[in-house]
Order: sequence, then structure tokens, then C-alpha cells
Amino acid sequence: KTTGKITGKVLFDGKAPTSLRLKRDTAYVQQQDALLASFTVYECIVFTAMLKLPKLMSYVDKRSRAIEVIDKMGLFKAMNTKIGGPLSRGVSGGELKRVSIAIGLINDPLCL
Repeated sequence: KTTGKITGKVLFDGKAPTSLRLKRDTAYVQQQDALLASFTVYECIVFTAMLKLPKLMSYVDKRSRAIEVIDKMGLFKAMNTKIGGPLSRGVSGGELKRVSIAIGLINDPLCL
């Protein structure tokens, strides 16, 4: 994503999207997980909700959105488990990938 040259057109319903629409309707999910090992699944997703969701949205609504995404991604049982890392045990590899996807889904994009 940071080297080389990418060419082409991105169209939504045959039209070039505005930067606002791209920001609102799409999400990028990293292939290499870059999550804080000391966070729980819940903390990681709520933290992302605080950063990505609109400032006018209340904390309760952001927290509700995070719980909804956790449930959609089948992470409810792992919600209080630490992410973990090379030196500390945490969620499984599949759960880790689903946390990354959940982070992309937090703002309810049309495209992922």
C-alpha cells in the first residue's frame, strides 16, 4: 500500500465517489494485524469506535455499535480476552483476524 504506482478508476454505481463518500462507505483492513497486545477485544473495538465514529455520537451509542460489531463477528466469547502477542498469550489467529475486520466494520461501511 505504500510503494509502487496504482492506476485505474474507482466507481460507485458508475460515478466517481466524493472523498466524503469514500470515507463513509469504505474501510481498509490490514493484512498484518497491528493491534495492541495489552487490550482486550472489547477495549480494542471500543477504542476504535471512539476514534472513527462521529464526535456528535454519544459514548453509549459508540459502545453499543462496538458490541453490535463484536456480536456480528462472533467475538462475544472472546470479548474479555487480551489480544496478546509474541510474548503473551491471547486470542486465536482466527479471532485476531476477525478483530481486524471488526475494526473495519465499526463505521458500517458499504464496501470492505
